[in-house]
Amino acid sequence: MDIKKRPARLAVLLLAIAVCPASVWATGPRIKQDLFTPNANVIYALDFPPFITTELAGGGIAIELVNTVLQAEKINAPINTLPSPRMLAYYILQEKALAAVGGHLHFTAEEQKSLVFVPLLRLQEHYYVYRPKHPQGLPWQGDLKALATYVYGANQKEDVAAYQQAGVKVETGNTLTLLEKLKAGQVDFIGGPELAINWYLDRNFAADKDKFSKLEPNAGEGTLFIIFNKKHPQGETLAKQFKKGLAALIANGQYQALLEKQLGGGDAVSRYSLPLQ
Repeated sequence: MDIKKRPARLAVLLLAIAVCPASVWATGPRIKQDLFTPNANVIYALDFPPFITTELAGGGIAIELVNTVLQAEKINAPINTLPSPRMLAYYILQEKALAAVGGHLHFTAEEQKSLVFVPLLRLQEHYYVYRPKHPQGLPWQGDLKALATYVYGANQKEDVAAYQQAGVKVETGNTLTLLEKLKAGQVDFIGGPELAINWYLDRNFAADKDKFSKLEPNAGEGTLFIIFNKKHPQGETLAKQFKKGLAALIANGQYQALLEKQLGGGDAVSRYSLPLQ
């Protein structure tokens, strides 16, 4: 380096440090993903394949639905996908992001006061067991009390109050971890949409896939939401606008067409999902 140029370059560096906010130089665990984007209307989504995933074109059916409504309503809001529900909760509650997209996001009653929940997709859910441990399945006929002696594997941030009230023990983890625990016998049953469970079985347990059994009757329904933040300056306004756009998408048949394209036809839609309205 030319010695004569060092003082000038040092001055420029010092000026940059003084001008930039402290959060730019932070080296701790907090990473604000939209720090360098001029768009303040950032939406964060929770990775939940195949419904929300960067591995599919369009980001999965939930993201495609959101983007279709946003485009129709001319709402400029980029979507960032996150791997952890805790990260998602942080951005929506602490950073006051415009909205979040996902399921299994259990907020307290106090937190819900500042949020607007808009259902995007309702899904059939089932319980799954590992047949080498439970060759006869479990005594599941729709009453959780019959499973009081077993251990349930719950997703992080899943509302487990009904299981606890029924006396069912609960362990938590992400879907892949829960399937590993199911195979290892650390939990007795887990729940989820068939498409989501099959996604992980096909990719991570292909040799053992036939050893995982789906229980009947179904375990109820799970809902994927877009959750708008009232504490965002445009949160309530854009929530109303989004609801209007989603209603129009359903009314004109485009909603059903998107589901059929992503899920594999009308029969698959009725098998995996439930009426939104």
